[in-house]
Amino acid sequence: MTNIIDGALGGALGGAVVLLLLFALSWIALNCRVSSVEGRADESSAFEKHEHPEHEVDKEEIEKEEEEHDEDEVQKPLSEWEAAHAAAENGDLSELRFLIQERGVHVDAEDKHAMTLLHVASRHGHLEIVKFLVDNGAAVNAIELDDRAALHFAVICGHASVAQFLLQHGAEVNLRKRLGLTPMHVVAQTSHTDLVPVLLENGADMELPDDRGNTPLDWAIRFGSGVMVQALLQHGAILRGRDADGKTPMERAVKGWDVLKIDVLAERGQRFPANPRDMQRVMMLYAMKKGQIQDEKTDPSIGV
Repeated sequence: MTNIIDGALGGALGGAVVLLLLFALSWIALNCRVSSVEGRADESSAFEKHEHPEHEVDKEEIEKEEEEHDEDEVQKPLSEWEAAHAAAENGDLSELRFLIQERGVHVDAEDKHAMTLLHVASRHGHLEIVKFLVDNGAAVNAIELDDRAALHFAVICGHASVAQFLLQHGAEVNLRKRLGLTPMHVVAQTSHTDLVPVLLENGADMELPDDRGNTPLDWAIRFGSGVMVQALLQHGAILRGRDADGKTPMERAVKGWDVLKIDVLAERGQRFPANPRDMQRVMMLYAMKKGQIQDEKTDPSIGV
């Protein structure tokens, strides 16, 4: 794909890059207001309304929950179940063992968000605590208020070893959370490509749609990284002509300013958008990429 663009740019690329960048930046400055309005004209569905990837929304909610928890700590001493949650969060296995085995804290003790100790430990990647909780009867598929199970938290945060352990001990690999998203949908929005084979080896369905009809690959193209799109395709994901909202994969990639996604999709036979504005964006992306490569060749301090 890069060779095709290189040919289109021609031999006088050095000057062309500068001119192309100046033209593109001028065009963006003149049309930013129009683009902002047009860019939201079709955001009527749940899939379109996500201005941030679902896993980022999850992380924002997690941070909010932690802030609320910190405020509670300042206001009053921790109860025993709150101390257990703090131990699960901080990776303090000896304290957690004492609270559960000696003080009688329930292994599935919940906070006000219905977060269990296993949710907290999985979110923070504390494998030894996860093992201890499961060995002591923790409910592996318990869900909190947003229908997230421990496996969802493990994959959101990229904890492959925790995810593997949970799957080996009864975690439902295709369990749906809010919007009908499975763990594979969640992983698809990240760069945690090491989790793709972990989920697949344990029976994950890459073609299972969410509540809107979008597959994990649709979410990866819309919100994920180029390496994730590449990984899903390499593992057999089906590249559809359009997602549930009528957008082609290439339209999504171009609007996301992701050269790797564009390369991967072009190699799979996806055509560039007919929209002139989108084509200007494509040319600008490749001009910037080519200019960076040339800079690295002439300046040995770049890219080291």
